[in-house]
Amino acid sequence: MYSFSSIILAVIATIVNSIVFGYVASNSKSNKISRAYLIFLTFTALYVIFDCIIIQAFNSIEIKDVIVKIQALFWMPLSILFLNFTYLFLRKQRDKIFYFFTMGTIASLFITLFSDKVLLGFQVFNFGTGGFTGPWFLPISFGVIIPPAVYALYLIGIEGRVFNLGKNQKLDKREPYLELQLRILFIGSVLCLIIAVTSNIIIDEILGYSGKAHLASLSISIQSIFLLPAIVKYNFLNQPMETLGDELYLNSSDAVLITSEGGIIINLNKAARNLFNLIGPVMDMNVKELFYTDYNFFSKKDNVEAKTKTDYYVSISQNTITRGNLSLGNILVIRDITKGKKAEERLIKSEKAYRHVIESSSDIIYNTDVNGVVTYVNPVFEKISGYKKEELVGIDINPLVAPDFQQKIKEIYFEFFNSAEDHFTTEVLCQKKNGENIWLELNTSKIIADKTVSEFSTISRDITERKNTEQALQESEKRYRLLVENSTDMIYKTDKYGNYTFVNQVFVKSSGLTEAEILKMNCFDKVPEEYRNDVIKFYRTQLENKQSVSYYELPCYVAKNKIIWVGQFSSLELDDIGDPKGYSVAARDITERKLATDALKVSETRYRSLIETSPDGISINDFENIFYINKSGANIMGEKPDTLINKPFIQYIHPRDIDKLKDVILRLNKGEKVSRFEMTVVRKDGSERIIEARGVSTTHDGKPAILTFLRDRTERIKVESEVKASRTNLAEAQKMAKIGSFQYNLNSDKVVWSEALYNIYGLDQKTYKPTNNKFLNEVVHPDDRQYVKKLVDNAVKNNESSLDYFHKIVHSDGEKKIMHALAEIIYDDSGQA
Repeated sequence: MYSFSSIILAVIATIVNSIVFGYVASNSKSNKISRAYLIFLTFTALYVIFDCIIIQAFNSIEIKDVIVKIQALFWMPLSILFLNFTYLFLRKQRDKIFYFFTMGTIASLFITLFSDKVLLGFQVFNFGTGGFTGPWFLPISFGVIIPPAVYALYLIGIEGRVFNLGKNQKLDKREPYLELQLRILFIGSVLCLIIAVTSNIIIDEILGYSGKAHLASLSISIQSIFLLPAIVKYNFLNQPMETLGDELYLNSSDAVLITSEGGIIINLNKAARNLFNLIGPVMDMNVKELFYTDYNFFSKKDNVEAKTKTDYYVSISQNTITRGNLSLGNILVIRDITKGKKAEERLIKSEKAYRHVIESSSDIIYNTDVNGVVTYVNPVFEKISGYKKEELVGIDINPLVAPDFQQKIKEIYFEFFNSAEDHFTTEVLCQKKNGENIWLELNTSKIIADKTVSEFSTISRDITERKNTEQALQESEKRYRLLVENSTDMIYKTDKYGNYTFVNQVFVKSSGLTEAEILKMNCFDKVPEEYRNDVIKFYRTQLENKQSVSYYELPCYVAKNKIIWVGQFSSLELDDIGDPKGYSVAARDITERKLATDALKVSETRYRSLIETSPDGISINDFENIFYINKSGANIMGEKPDTLINKPFIQYIHPRDIDKLKDVILRLNKGEKVSRFEMTVVRKDGSERIIEARGVSTTHDGKPAILTFLRDRTERIKVESEVKASRTNLAEAQKMAKIGSFQYNLNSDKVVWSEALYNIYGLDQKTYKPTNNKFLNEVVHPDDRQYVKKLVDNAVKNNESSLDYFHKIVHSDGEKKIMHALAEIIYDDSGQA
């Protein structure tokens, strides 16, 4: 027998729930709270349909028995789904209680479907289905199914102050009528729960009045309506936040993230996708998942530095988004500072390229109307330009552009205004208040209001250094080409197969061919056939081993089939992925030297060439005269070799080093070994050269003499002085960048800290004298002391060249800090650290 009234009520409930479902799904189905509500609504609707409509469509008791069990799939999970919605709505983390209830519900469903312990079959229909129950029905209902709903009501009651258990600080931060919404949700849900439990369980199973009205499914349909107001108020009306910043930050070179209060990503721009390698929809992702554990999302500090899981170093600026008294979320502006960070790391690791590090400034952000009148500037604009905000707002920005660029920038903006493009990027030369020029890269976007361009928003970056570098590079290329074209050496380039790609004019004149004819040839064709295979083999080996530079001497044909010998330095050129692409060659005619060398090889003086070509000076002398000196030695003295023969060596020695030289000669004459020593040579032109000398006793024409090896260390000492100066600059750069440095002698236990490091540790440089033990026991956090000591000991033991590690310290004021340490381990000639 059909109950048309129950069918009508069920249809009405289903239509209402369907309308609600469509409204929620179309507005914010990606929101976690909304999804939880939609799931609860779906199970409720299916329960109503099976409980009130489908059960009446069949007369067979066997089918009705099956439908009764199918209904359990929909009504038994409703309590845990209501609890899930409550957890999400109240922003409560799922805990052990939640998972306990979940496991209980799953177990109850399994028992219900695959046994007769809970439900036996269909009994009666009266506004809903009544069934025969098993011995476990009441224990499962009151012990497993109902408790999650009761616990959810308890949580709602606490948040809504239904129980008056004290002031809830969390509610004070929300809109004032949220408490009223929670109370309405609480009262409505309690009434629906009482109706459902009373009509379907207490009256039937406890009091024994079977056949009475079963209103559980219809009452739960009503409960879903009580959930809707809170969903609508606190989720849909805040949806515009998901598009906040689109106009200003969509095309920004900086990454921009819009997040909820808990850090869930709501929106992001293209730069953020590229920075974090994110593809497709970004759903339910917390911003903390993008960074390593050193980033604290809840920190209120500005310009926090962190490292992304895509191995970028970034600077993060964070601001809160509010509407009225309601906090909606946060906006994070993230700038890639990887290049700067890696440059700092390279600077610390290497003493070969110390340079002054200047912190890059933040970007300039400003807005203008369509006529170029300034409407907003950020503090960075004031700092860099030298103008105050009051001087800028309301004036035409064009006078700040260098005169030569003013007309051009006007035309660019006019064309942009009339185009369909939403942003453009250009470079322009501007002038600060003090008249100084500055190059800026402008990234300008349109601000649209009522489908009309109302303003331009510009994010600009100081690119003066880059422009200067480009100009210097162009000038360097010009100088390089000038040197190449005017060199006395033959300079040419080939691809990796030996085909000529460039030749200078010296090469053209020597070959007797035109440049066009040469560029059609292969360099190996100019090598005589009997030498060609060896030459090809040599350069093939350089190519295969990727040897950067090689030197080779070979014969080659020049004009009129004349053969000359050339000595050439060949630099292997690599492409962007490191594969060889060709050679750059500087060749010099060494025919005369080659003939001389060949002659020396068949003479008893063939070894003299070794001395003559030595980069070190070599002389044979006694205290009175120089008997022999090679060209390098003569160059050190500022003379030609033949002008020094039979001249006193001592006349070139600086007066302060004469006694030292006499002592060395005396010791050598006694047969003692003398290690290297330094002395200063005064050249004929009065300039001084610092040389490193080493003497060995020998004979000349049967008389005692000294074989002296000389090495000019003047340039090296100059470089060392520059390195020392660079270290001073590094200390200053470290001070600016808040980076400290230290030196630790493993043998003497002597520790030297930079001033910046004292400041980082909060210690007084005048009173605190560091040692390794004091550092470990007083500065390093107790948790990390053994870790740091073991790390250093193992590195030295394993002959490692560097260390890169993090450790905690205890600041002088008691605050714990995390330090990032980079260290280079230096070994002496014996391999001792």
